[in-house]
Amino acid sequence: MVRECRTVPSTVAAPHPEFRVNRPLLPAAFAAASLLFSASAFGQAASTSLTLGETVDGELTTDDDRSPERQAYEDRWLFVGEAGQSIDIQLTSEAIDTYLYLYDPSGAMVMSDDDSLGNLDSRIRYTLPTSGTYQIATTTFSTDATGPYSLLLREDIRHPLNVVTLDGTTASGTLGDNDAEHQWRGYVEAVDVEVEAGETVIVTVHSDAFDTYGWLLSPTHEVVTEADDSGMSTDAVLVHRATMSGTWRVLVGAYSQGSTGPWTVSVERIETADVPPTPIASNDTVQGSLEARDSGYRDGRFADVYTIDLDAGERLTVEHRSDAFDAWLSIEDPNGRELVSDDDSAGNLNSAASIVASEDGLYRIVATSLGMSMGAYSLTAVVSDVPDVDVDRIRLGEEIDSTLDAEDPPRAAGAGYIETFTFDGEAGQNIVIEASTWSVDLMVTAPTGEQVFGTGEVGMYGYDPYMYEDMYYDDYGMGGMGGLGMGVDSTPRRFEATLHVDGEWTIAVRSSQLAPTPYTMTVSASEDVQPETTEIALGAEVSGNLDANDTRSPDRGTWMDIYTLTVTEPSMYEIALDSEDFDGYLELMGGATWLSNDDTDGYNPRITARLEPGTYEITATSFATAEGAYTLRTRAMESVPPTINAIAIGDTVDASMDAGTPTSALRGSAAHWYRLELEAGQSVTATMTSDAFDTYLILVNELGESVISDDDSAGNLDARIVYTAPTAGTYTIVATTYSSGSTGAYTLEVAP
Repeated sequence: MVRECRTVPSTVAAPHPEFRVNRPLLPAAFAAASLLFSASAFGQAASTSLTLGETVDGELTTDDDRSPERQAYEDRWLFVGEAGQSIDIQLTSEAIDTYLYLYDPSGAMVMSDDDSLGNLDSRIRYTLPTSGTYQIATTTFSTDATGPYSLLLREDIRHPLNVVTLDGTTASGTLGDNDAEHQWRGYVEAVDVEVEAGETVIVTVHSDAFDTYGWLLSPTHEVVTEADDSGMSTDAVLVHRATMSGTWRVLVGAYSQGSTGPWTVSVERIETADVPPTPIASNDTVQGSLEARDSGYRDGRFADVYTIDLDAGERLTVEHRSDAFDAWLSIEDPNGRELVSDDDSAGNLNSAASIVASEDGLYRIVATSLGMSMGAYSLTAVVSDVPDVDVDRIRLGEEIDSTLDAEDPPRAAGAGYIETFTFDGEAGQNIVIEASTWSVDLMVTAPTGEQVFGTGEVGMYGYDPYMYEDMYYDDYGMGGMGGLGMGVDSTPRRFEATLHVDGEWTIAVRSSQLAPTPYTMTVSASEDVQPETTEIALGAEVSGNLDANDTRSPDRGTWMDIYTLTVTEPSMYEIALDSEDFDGYLELMGGATWLSNDDTDGYNPRITARLEPGTYEITATSFATAEGAYTLRTRAMESVPPTINAIAIGDTVDASMDAGTPTSALRGSAAHWYRLELEAGQSVTATMTSDAFDTYLILVNELGESVISDDDSAGNLDARIVYTAPTAGTYTIVATTYSSGSTGAYTLEVAP
């Protein structure tokens, strides 16, 4: 319903204790021509007006209408605004979790907000694009909540971003109410830093007055990393390896909105050390520290690498613990293939993993963190023999008739029993395992200790015959997850895979009830299909097709095609797979590199990594067992530097994107960047057209915030954004594509 309101006299007006007004009120001359605030029906004359800066009280009750957006009780308020006017709407309550909507004169909802003001209170800041009567809907996050609230409408006074000069390696400033405001974190200032591609920078944001928060923006003004606490203090620590040269921006803010006070920023530049792996022996516990000088893990995380000599058949169990960061652990075989990785299996953000050596040689242990973290840690390695386990042998082609009952070992968790079988398998062999009933689960483990469909609980005390207890499994043809995946059919329990290693494979059969559960199981070998390998050149695009004529992926159980890529220069590279027929999945292997990706661009995977010279193997497959066409592309990402050009209102630019065009972190697709200077209240209309691809536009402010974006508003798959600047500053137009991999010519027109 439209709620009647009363004006709260300024002598007694006071928001609830959680509410804080951060801006000064407007001068009286401007207030006289200010927005009108009304409780009448939408479109009728205003019956009650509110001068900017004053507050009205309202209350949501069960007599109110329901919000069409949230189905919660709502009140509607009206105001008349002028084009170019910036408004600040604040909704606060001690009784309810507030929610705000703003509707333009046509009735279209243009903005909404839940908690931007903090303390479950709502805030909308908006520059009106047209004159007319606007609606505000005051409602709640919860459907049936009721209670009193306070609503403030005022001019949004925005201050320009203060950029502080870096004096050598340090800079300092003071956050205050004359600073620019981040949409989530309140007042911010900036420090610009010149960084070369390949450099690692460590930025520490410190304050004795508040809990700091920091962002690092690339030269294209896109946020690449942000941080709150370093884990050891309330200082925000930003760590990043630059992929492009140019002016990078550090945003200095506070964790809590409204915080003010002095701050300092220190910048350290680090050269990565090429440190050889450290040998470790059985029962050793080493004390180490992750530092910015450490060689990077595959995705750039800091990591220390250890090697341990194992004989085939020995079990290696490793624990990686830290009080400074969330530990991450990886174990690789002598060929550099990752056998297992783990995050939290040791509890309390500590990691643990275990493998059985399939061959003699030096195995690599990679100690790293879940994020770009540094600090002290301990690493313990235990080598043990695999004891004999009470298992039965099953031959290929043999059928087992058995019953799970009280004579079998009980499951470690939940009701039911478990029986274990082993069979001899060979790399490249296609194996089918079938059970006759839905009442049992099948779990499979490779000779290397890789566990199918998840990770089992492995402690520091050797081999656990019931390690299959906590595995994730899939019976609906969705492919494998983690470790060694296998394609699954739905009738009734069926696993099929191409084995990737010789040796003794283990099958665990589990019931989920205490009553006897009879079943039959067969293990058979199907036709042995060896995968074909196709060479793909850098910068090339190839078309392929996944179908039943392909070999199954040993890691996912899905159909796969394999390509080889030769890299001659160290650089950043991108491998991209696109398909309209299935959810794609990519793997990249070579040397110490083993990367995978699922859904970077919609359902299309992308792998972006710095690669050293060598030959790499690319596996093009699907997330779940599927067939269909795809395209695969490769490119060197540093072959073309980012294009950042100045543009002004009235300019028209004709340009083109190709396979070497850098990608935007905001879309994961090729992009050009244009810097546009705008005055406060100045409007701009940017239109991007192309006959070659579906265009996409994003406007980014100086804080790295995407203030508006668009796909098809100009019609015919062309993009258009219309924006009125709330404050003077440098804005960035990101001209990009809707779909990753699109290339071709386009036109960008910037008009008033």
